Amino acid sequence: MCRQIYWCVKYPNWLLVDRPVRTQLHTESPTKSRRAQREREEEMPASATVIGALLGLGTQMYSNALRKLPYMRHPWEHVLGMGLGVVFVNQLVKWDAKLQEDLDKMLEKAKAANERRYFEDED
Repeated sequence: MCRQIYWCVKYPNWLLVDRPVRTQLHTESPTKSRRAQREREEEMPASATVIGALLGLGTQMYSNALRKLPYMRHPWEHVLGMGLGVVFVNQLVKWDAKLQEDLDKMLEKAKAANERRYFEDED
């Protein structure tokens, strides 16, 4: 109870929301979250590849339309654009996953530091 009162005094916005100090984010099983993350990663390459290919194709066709050229002029440019789009979107997905992983590590470190700072004195 003392911990909840401390958080309410230090962070007055916590009074507006009825929730415990420890969120559910840290109480769920790490294996379940890892399994769900792996399943999402297995789904992402196919959709990311298709989105990247459509992005590259659309960019090339838009470029031809702006120049008032036939849409499918030089088909090899379309294949090149699709390849570059696939690489770009897949790298973007990998970067986002790495960014999320780094953020989770930083949040864990901050949580541990806060617990050491505020809660070890009470015990």
